[in-house]
Amino acid sequence: SSSSSSSSSSGTRTLVASDAAYVDECAIFDFRQAAPRDARSFWRQIFKSLGEWRMGSFEIDFMWQNYACVPAMREQADAMRRWLHELNAAAVDFGGAPLPLQLCMASPADALEAALHMPAVTNFRASGDYAWGYSYKIGVSSLLIDALGLAPSKDCFWTTDNGRERHTLPADHYGAGAELNAIVAALSRGPVSIADAANGTDVELLARTCAADGRVLRPARAATMLDDDDGGGGGGS
Repeated sequence: SSSSSSSSSSGTRTLVASDAAYVDECAIFDFRQAAPRDARSFWRQIFKSLGEWRMGSFEIDFMWQNYACVPAMREQADAMRRWLHELNAAAVDFGGAPLPLQLCMASPADALEAALHMPAVTNFRASGDYAWGYSYKIGVSSLLIDALGLAPSKDCFWTTDNGRERHTLPADHYGAGAELNAIVAALSRGPVSIADAANGTDVELLARTCAADGRVLRPARAATMLDDDDGGGGGGS
């Protein structure tokens, strides 16, 4: 595995590099990340900078690639676990209260680790990317995430077609599809995140997901696949 050093305001950190030839799924990835021993100071610096922008939560994406595409993370049995714990420690140290974390594109093992040892993790991405359609299918993955005491989270969504030609969009990007995404987001217990263009939001639809003061209306438990539903080969219904 390869590594390099990077100078920062807090000293020199060791970075570990991805390897595009490591497994087939890594071919398009070329990145470096802090080694486990330096991960806490790295994330503290990131969170401090973003805290100046009044950041309220943080999502780390491509969790699977952070592990699978970096030889140094796979050749040491506890490397990813230590890296995750340092990320959590930096979030716990953030300001007067822990910084809520959402893990995205993560594995069931990451969910178990978060539930047991990472109190800063509140949300866990349960859906695929909205851009490809069907991100409302979170019923199966939500079974595990909810059982672990975390909030399943679906990807952000549009409340209108945002002026795009509808024949170019997945069917769930407008009309009844927008309503379905709004309902699933509210019932997931995770964030209700919109990605409309400026002035493109259906305010009436969005208002139906929250109380007058803006608090999201949430069920006591996340909506999941029914016990007698086999999921239909997808993410559940």
